[in-house]
Amino acid sequence: MEVARILIFICLLMTLLPLYFIYRPIKKINGLFGYRTPRSMKSQKIWDAAQNYFPRILLKLSTANVILIVILSFLLSAPIALIIGLGTWLICFLITLMKTESYLKNLSKTNG
Repeated sequence: MEVARILIFICLLMTLLPLYFIYRPIKKINGLFGYRTPRSMKSQKIWDAAQNYFPRILLKLSTANVILIVILSFLLSAPIALIIGLGTWLICFLITLMKTESYLKNLSKTNG
């Protein structure tokens, strides 16, 4: 039962964090909060684009991952569903990073 609670908590976290940053994006470039990479911190315009783009992509992929976790939790034991879910979420997160960096790179090229 404890693993099921952890699974529910992680699913909520996966969807609530991107939602939070969609509705409350970080306005100013800083070293503590928001999507922070060397590319995203080059200018305020790129920073704003990153704060808008990253959580939206992460929310889409995280929602798909939560659905996968729910399905897996019915088919497999909760600990196995949790491990697979965390692994697939890590992959989703890495895909989101790559997509965001690609988006920012293209944005930098078009805006000089």
